[in-house]
Amino acid sequence: MREMFRVLKPGGIAFVRTAAYEWMRSSHDQALSTKRRYDLTTLIDLTTHAGLNPLRTTYANTFLLPAAAFRRLVLKRIGLSDKGSDVKPLAQQLRWLNRPLTASLHKEAQWLTRQNTKFPAGLSAICICQKPLE
Repeated sequence: MREMFRVLKPGGIAFVRTAAYEWMRSSHDQALSTKRRYDLTTLIDLTTHAGLNPLRTTYANTFLLPAAAFRRLVLKRIGLSDKGSDVKPLAQQLRWLNRPLTASLHKEAQWLTRQNTKFPAGLSAICICQKPLE
């Protein structure tokens, strides 16, 4: 965060999107070399402590959170799901799920274009912040 602050011009804007919730840590994080997961409060605190002013904060990938949580916290732990990253093509018999999952992400993206939309939970934490004008 300090490096973002350093390289931003006064009034510059940073878009920070990170994996959410340490309790969601799984082999997916190992496969992607994810070092940390943050809740939104911690992300806001980190950006503020670095000197940035949060302009908008929210979670994202909200609609996918229940399915991802079930897969990571239940299926993987009891050995009914592959090790490694969750982000890979679905098995042939499950490919029909791509359309509704993609549609849910598109709908969420539409909602997030509304200025006051804020999701209470999600797979990602987002903070759009600005460096003060000095």
